[in-house]
Amino acid sequence: MRIYNSPPSSRYHRLKLIARSHLIRFSLVVPLMILTLNDSALAQFRSEPLWTEQTVAAAPDFSPYTADQDSGADADADADSTDAGSLTACPGEYDPWTDQYNVTLSQQSDVNALGNARCNWVRGDLVIRDSSATSLNALANISRIDGSLIIVNSGGLTNIDGLVNLTSIGGNLIINANGTLSDILGLQNLRQILGRLKIDNTLLRNLDGLSQLTYVSGDIEIISNGLMTNIDGLQGLNYISSSLDIQGNAALRDLEGLRNISNVYGSLRVRYNPGLTQLDPLKGLERIWGDLLLIGNTGLNKCDVLAGILGWP
Repeated sequence: MRIYNSPPSSRYHRLKLIARSHLIRFSLVVPLMILTLNDSALAQFRSEPLWTEQTVAAAPDFSPYTADQDSGADADADADSTDAGSLTACPGEYDPWTDQYNVTLSQQSDVNALGNARCNWVRGDLVIRDSSATSLNALANISRIDGSLIIVNSGGLTNIDGLVNLTSIGGNLIINANGTLSDILGLQNLRQILGRLKIDNTLLRNLDGLSQLTYVSGDIEIISNGLMTNIDGLQGLNYISSSLDIQGNAALRDLEGLRNISNVYGSLRVRYNPGLTQLDPLKGLERIWGDLLLIGNTGLNKCDVLAGILGWP
């Protein structure tokens, strides 16, 4: 089932409802008219709203990113000096295209070296990709990453507890294909992600490490996590700033983690989660600004909790 419901433009408004294999289309077109009016009539015409049947506010800008969290691009290129108050910049490889100092940790010695730098601020991406590292405990000082945190295909990691003091990510958080990672409790103090959140192809059973997360500016994608039974770790979110995609999580039982969501300012896609039996946690949802897509959730036998969103009686 997919719902398209977008605010009207000044000349044109279209509402489409696609349910199963049926297409129902309602279109209201306000044609462009060329009129010859005197000055008084023209002034009256301009003062009257073109669309009067409904008032739809634009999706607001929610970013809590404050002035003291601006990019570290203006900091000293030596990258080892104290800057921005209590922040100490980490050494990294300068990327002139993004004006960032990126850090890549390929082995345990790289992790230990970053820890020995006694820094707490990564002024670019922190990438742990194809790494043989077995512990991130040396990174316990890191509190801020201006770029993305990417943990991909690092089979030696069973936890990421060393990131326990991380509170802010200025880019994306991507956790992918880490076959031995059992939890993300090391992110328990993370409060905001100023990009997208993507967790896919993992053996995580839950998202409990994200319990303090209150803001994600980009898409949230929870995809192909075969052992994940719940997403309760997302309960700190009151709205979804962009789109939410929950797909291919075979053991997922419920959507309790979305109970506090009032608006989705993008699309909501719940696909191929066969263990999902009901959508009751979505009863507080007031509006979806993009698409609503429910496909392949074979255990789901009703969606009446979404009646208000769909405009059903």
